[in-house]
Amino acid sequence: MNEDLKLLTALGCAGAVIGIAKMLSSTEKLKPRQIVGRAILSGALGVAAGAIVLLFPGIGFVPQIAVACILASLGVSALEVLFNRFLNK
Repeated sequence: MNEDLKLLTALGCAGAVIGIAKMLSSTEKLKPRQIVGRAILSGALGVAAGAIVLLFPGIGFVPQIAVACILASLGVSALEVLFNRFLNK
């Protein structure tokens, strides 16, 4: 497996695990569909963290994983608020 695919897999897995962990730590009643949906969404956010290399071309593996975890922890709604604030300046 080449290095890029390994990185994307690691970013996606880190995001998915964070998303599932957030759901499991909440008190809301969980349904399998919600768990799978959160894992997919958070995994996609983790993979999107790979775009950080566009801003910082020499960034290493560990910082990319850290960004993936941050994005997955924030979630879609928090990122939407941040982007709206940034774009509406």
